[in-house]
Amino acid sequence: MNPDHHFFLGLDLGLTTDPTALAIIHRWDEPGPRNPVTWEFQSRRRYDLRYAERLPLGRTWTAIIDRVKCVLRHPDLKYPVSMAVDATSASAVMEMLDHANLGIHITPVIITPGEHHGHGPTGIRVPRHLLLGALKASLESGDLRICPGMMDLAPLTEELSNIQINRKDKKDDLCFAVALALWRARLSPVGPVSGRPMF
Repeated sequence: MNPDHHFFLGLDLGLTTDPTALAIIHRWDEPGPRNPVTWEFQSRRRYDLRYAERLPLGRTWTAIIDRVKCVLRHPDLKYPVSMAVDATSASAVMEMLDHANLGIHITPVIITPGEHHGHGPTGIRVPRHLLLGALKASLESGDLRICPGMMDLAPLTEELSNIQINRKDKKDDLCFAVALALWRARLSPVGPVSGRPMF
């Protein structure tokens, strides 16, 4: 068994009165026992939240992109990286991200209040309740695990304990950054990770 590794970034872009948040999930396959019939190893897909940060209010789009670049230079990110960005009201910064030469695949996500899920002209439309519902289910099942000692762990824990799937909450930027990273991680195939936070 030769499991792969992949990192997924979630970037929840804030507006004037909302902070921007960034989260990183490491997806891997936890080896298990052999199947008694096929004799193949059975594995369980895991998602380790290794990093979460809320950026200060008032950051310019340029400063936010510079912070993303800084995070991407971290030596622990030695495996392939993909990023999902909340592009619901941020077409200008998406264009800036496209021209920033980050060297990673970027998926713009349009978060919708209804049920429609699919490709739109400016990104993939994903209902809010699907993003947050998948996050809540993964936490409850233990598939998503949070590394202790992370930056902004206290506000993240508070947000996660008060997830409002069908109601907008002003303090949900960290939740959405994690939910975006998890959503992107579930789209695509992947190995053990050291259980320590980044930064």
